[in-house]
Amino acid sequence: QNSKNNKFSAIMYGYGEDGKANVKFNVNYGEFLGENSKYIKSIGVFSALLSQEVYKNQGLELKANSSGAVRDFNKSEDGGDENNKDQSKSAISLLETFGMKDVENCNVISPDIYDTDDITEFVIGHRLVKSNNIEKEVIVIAFRGTNGTIEEWSSNFDVGANTDDYFGAMGYNSLEKDWSDENNHKGFDVTTTRAMEEVETYIENNLNSSVEKVYWVTGHSRGAAIANLLSAKLIDKGDNVFGYTFAAPNTTASTDYNNEKYSSIFNIVNSDDMIPVLPLEYWGFKKYGQVFSVSIKDNYENKWWKAQEGTWENLMGFDYNFNGNLSYTINAFSKVGSSREDLYKFSEDAVLNLSQRYRNRNDALNDALEQFNKYTERIKRYVQVLEPTKRNTGKGGTWYFPQIKQSPACFMMILADMAAQKKYGGKKGGTSGFKVADNYDNAKALFVFSALDSKKNAEIYGKAIDFLNLGGMSDAHYPESYYLIAKNL
Repeated sequence: QNSKNNKFSAIMYGYGEDGKANVKFNVNYGEFLGENSKYIKSIGVFSALLSQEVYKNQGLELKANSSGAVRDFNKSEDGGDENNKDQSKSAISLLETFGMKDVENCNVISPDIYDTDDITEFVIGHRLVKSNNIEKEVIVIAFRGTNGTIEEWSSNFDVGANTDDYFGAMGYNSLEKDWSDENNHKGFDVTTTRAMEEVETYIENNLNSSVEKVYWVTGHSRGAAIANLLSAKLIDKGDNVFGYTFAAPNTTASTDYNNEKYSSIFNIVNSDDMIPVLPLEYWGFKKYGQVFSVSIKDNYENKWWKAQEGTWENLMGFDYNFNGNLSYTINAFSKVGSSREDLYKFSEDAVLNLSQRYRNRNDALNDALEQFNKYTERIKRYVQVLEPTKRNTGKGGTWYFPQIKQSPACFMMILADMAAQKKYGGKKGGTSGFKVADNYDNAKALFVFSALDSKKNAEIYGKAIDFLNLGGMSDAHYPESYYLIAKNL
């Protein structure tokens, strides 16, 4: 390492799923003093590694300098280990090793009773960088991806709409104060607004206000979505930003998403991955900044018997599993609703008819109410209990059939409930989730299938929730996939 000219070189050991890969990378903080509208590979690679470490906490080892010193990032200076609940220990150590100062972990929680699901966690630090009479504070902000809780999964699916249908379901009558831009995905935007407040507090407490600042913002998956919006908000304020996101879901319906001023936001996408296409472009959603889309299957999947250098299999130690059905899943989701506003409307073709039938109307109604009460509060917002359907048999008898109506948002919250099953102990819906109306059934089945095919062994089938809990949808979503793309751009 050469801390005087801000250059570091390192080898990270134990990378990949089987822990056998070694990753070489360089860090040059001087690059943050220059042009930010063109992709810089060294920043991209380090961002990919950092965005993984901030929540995966794999306990990687790094050879930090020419003397051969090795540091285990899974062990904190206070003797913590891999069971430590602070998931960012390794990311903090990583940044400290590379010269960042005052590195902290920030937990963003809801300040009131509204939108309690819109939370996150990030690591922040800074470094004063000097070169050729230029002096700037480089501030790094790395967001953790989904942690598997029902709160964050629900926030992921909380697209939001500035309509009476949406606010009526949520229980308030106007744009919530933390939803700063109604064009943006509501769950991500509220979380970003709250994160921005924490960032501003950190800067006030730790930095010299007279020194020009450069923001380096990164994250994977949910963390990438928040990084995308935070980068855009900082740019809107006139700040200098290097935004590097990995597997970012779509974040905004703003028609200004590709404005040249956002050209310093680089969204790295594996085109095999489902997460970056949600919420759908069909509903009007995009990402701020530039998008670099590359297929792991087409470019880095091993084509020979032995894993070749530079392939996904060589990095991970097992075969890349991609079933090629992403386009079918996208098409199925597009039929759930035609716009973000439609996600919160009840339609006549979204009725779930329960299987039982009754001679007595009240018995049928009570059955529907019993089903309603099995739902979590997040799902109940988007469900209506209907008057039982009455049918005459033609022989003097009458049957009553219980039924409930589900909006598309109900379907999405059922997916969130499934994804978070193991973490929060919700077992009412079972590992296959609650039943959905017929017009959502195909989208649900394809969503589940995309999760199931992600493991390297056939034994994954029947254990979907164990995988979903990891925050990914398939091998395509692994942070390691995004390191591979970042390295080769």
